[in-house]
Amino acid sequence: MTYKILIVDDEMTIRMGLKAMVSKLDNWQWVGEASNGIQAIEMIRQCRPDLILSDIRMPQMDGIAMLEQIRSIGSDSLLIFLTGYPDFTYAQKAIRYGAFDYLLKPMRAAEIMDVLRKAENQIAQKQRGGAEPGRTASDAEESESANRIRTVLYGGSWEADHPSLSIFRECAFVTAVNLCADIPLANEEDFGEMHERMSRRHTVYKALKEGRHDWIVLIGWKDGDDVNRRLRELAIEMVAPYLSRFGPVQWKIGVGRLLPADQASLSYDQCKFAATLANPEKRVVYYDEISGDDPNLLVVPIELEFAMIKSIKKGDKSEALSLFANLQTYYKRMILSQLSKHALHLQLRLQASLSFLGESDADKVLMTGASPSSHQDILDRLLAAINHYADRASKYWVARVNHTVRRVIGIVHDRYFSDLKLGDIALELGVNSSYLSTLFKQETGMLFTEYLSRYRMDKSLSLLQNPLKKIYEVAQDIGYADGRHFSQIFRKTYGMTPLDFRNRNGVAVDLDKSDSLL
Repeated sequence: MTYKILIVDDEMTIRMGLKAMVSKLDNWQWVGEASNGIQAIEMIRQCRPDLILSDIRMPQMDGIAMLEQIRSIGSDSLLIFLTGYPDFTYAQKAIRYGAFDYLLKPMRAAEIMDVLRKAENQIAQKQRGGAEPGRTASDAEESESANRIRTVLYGGSWEADHPSLSIFRECAFVTAVNLCADIPLANEEDFGEMHERMSRRHTVYKALKEGRHDWIVLIGWKDGDDVNRRLRELAIEMVAPYLSRFGPVQWKIGVGRLLPADQASLSYDQCKFAATLANPEKRVVYYDEISGDDPNLLVVPIELEFAMIKSIKKGDKSEALSLFANLQTYYKRMILSQLSKHALHLQLRLQASLSFLGESDADKVLMTGASPSSHQDILDRLLAAINHYADRASKYWVARVNHTVRRVIGIVHDRYFSDLKLGDIALELGVNSSYLSTLFKQETGMLFTEYLSRYRMDKSLSLLQNPLKKIYEVAQDIGYADGRHFSQIFRKTYGMTPLDFRNRNGVAVDLDKSDSLL
């Protein structure tokens, strides 16, 4: 059975992305698109779609008004709202008018696939004459709660008084656990057996589906007493009975450190990294114990190497190369055979972390060739791999960066010399400032303030080459009223003061007293 889907959004890039995703699905057929509610109503009359994916806030006719109109013309199409406005009042109003679900942008592919599967089941039951009850406001609230926690894990801020984080209100610490298997894991409504076991041990946790083969479980703790022992018991009890009903299954668990609640995203990164080191002989890996358990990793700072992989993944080649330069000191201490094995393992980890890019012929070349004859040969190959993957990742993110984030970046490039604040930009673009902050971090890999600072520092380099410019004038030209503050940021970024930079680059200037202090 093939079901028809209509896409409604005023951003063309979003429509194109959703259309590309739908075109790859066996049970769904794209039948049209519209940029506002008025166009959508006409398309609905013509195409009679089974499902509509729509933004809420659009020009001419918004999503809520469109939904009312859809029901008035007798259409029973399911409707899922995709929106960048994390305001639950919209969800309540949408549910009241009969929307099926409500997702916050930016959506991960796994989240969209999951809600399409639920919609498919609903449509199939309706066609058989046994439709499920409609979605309720509590369903939408649960969906928003999951989205908020995902935002925190992906780097967003932890706001203890946020309703979606209320279950962790009394928890001073959290631990993230990554459960992986080589089969598609159960859906959220099938989590009951694991939920029952978790509840007996722990009442404060949130389980989130992440793709077809992974679960992320965020566990809250009121104190840090004896957490390691309880985590060990929990990990085994949580997984073994749950997976036993699937027959022979390869599974593994990565456990992040116990950290203060506002560092949940770090524990998430750690549990994902720990899971990559698990194997059939050691299925559960605790991040705290990695350096002590793996002799191959004893001589390498794991977090530094992991930071390098993250830099490559976000396409930041300069940061990745800087971290690689620091790591070479440790690599050179290894014997040749040990370094060769570690380098191959590192390249495999790089490929796994960049699987979203797909494999290219150049990737295969990097993994082949004659056996390395020296340490320098291996380091040269690693350097080539870092440059290659960072360039590929950079091109990928540039091509896919969200339209709203592109507008923010354009504003920074046009007005970096002024007093820019993200809240003012959000107001100018008509979006929620908290949402824009999270979206910018997810799309660029850095906070808005970090991006603005880095862009200003890049601009300062060319200005400092001009011997007629005083350092405090350079500071003012790029948006810093205080020359000392500019000098501090410059030194933190480049490891030298603006004056040192001029001296090293042969920029001869007549120093006045103020410049000599910067």
